[in-house]
Amino acid sequence: MVAKQTGSYLSREESFMYDKEPKFPLEATNNAARVEYSKNLLTFLESRRCQITRISKSGAIIDFMVDTELPDSVTLDIPDARIEKIGCVKQSERRNRIGDSKVSVTLRFLRVLTDKEMANIKRYSLLPDGQQRHPNVVMG
Repeated sequence: MVAKQTGSYLSREESFMYDKEPKFPLEATNNAARVEYSKNLLTFLESRRCQITRISKSGAIIDFMVDTELPDSVTLDIPDARIEKIGCVKQSERRNRIGDSKVSVTLRFLRVLTDKEMANIKRYSLLPDGQQRHPNVVMG
């Protein structure tokens, strides 16, 4: 006997951002950035500096040198490339070894970056000259 699955109407819904959007490869980069988020129910804005280590049109991986707790939604600024207020959702957070304060956070952008914005980010990247910019990871 086959059990009939009953789910809510939300189980049949698709979202463009996560279900239909193409997956873009992450590329190595090294850009200074700033993450801004609100604390205490919009009464206090906090800003943290970070480094973007990988980026695609739909997301990025950022590193903090200081142990930082990020909320689920933040805005990302990339001052060198003159890109401001990219809305982001935190997908995952990875802490390195115990005792190490470095934190890596995977962010998903709320909009797809344009080719011009990606070119600006690559132009101002601080990668060493010998390092290649191959896309090698697919944003999932």
